[in-house]
Amino acid sequence: MNKRYPKNKLDEAAMRVFACAGFELIFADSDPANKECDAFHAILTEQFTDDSAAELVLDSSKREARLRDAINLIKAMGGEQEKALVISCLARLAIADGQRAPEESFFILDTAMCMGMTPAQVQLIILETTKTQS
Repeated sequence: MNKRYPKNKLDEAAMRVFACAGFELIFADSDPANKECDAFHAILTEQFTDDSAAELVLDSSKREARLRDAINLIKAMGGEQEKALVISCLARLAIADGQRAPEESFFILDTAMCMGMTPAQVQLIILETTKTQS
C-alpha cells in the first residue's frame, strides 16, 4: 500500500510545523478538547499524510527541535504558500472546538512570526480560514 507523504522538503517542513505546533496548540488553552484532537488528525490526513500518527512526537525536546528545524527551513526557503498553509491549518485546529482562545491566537501569531510573517498577514489568513469554516 502506498502511503501519501510530502514529496519535497518544503512540504515536509510545512507538515512538521503543523504537526509539532498543532500538538502544542491543542494544549495552549490548557483544555484540550476531543474535537481539537480529532481535527488535528483530520487536518494532517487531509493536507499532508495518510499516517498522521507517525508525525506525533511526544518527547517535548525532540518536538521543539523538529519544530525549530522545520520553521528555519520554511523561513529560509519557503514561500507564502507554505506559510499560509501552516497558519490556515493551525487556525482550523484552533476553531475546531467552536472558539479560538486568546492563548491559541497568540501561539499562532508567534509561530507565524518565527516563519517571517507579519501580524497583518496572519490576521488575514485567520479571518479567511474562519469564514470558510463557518
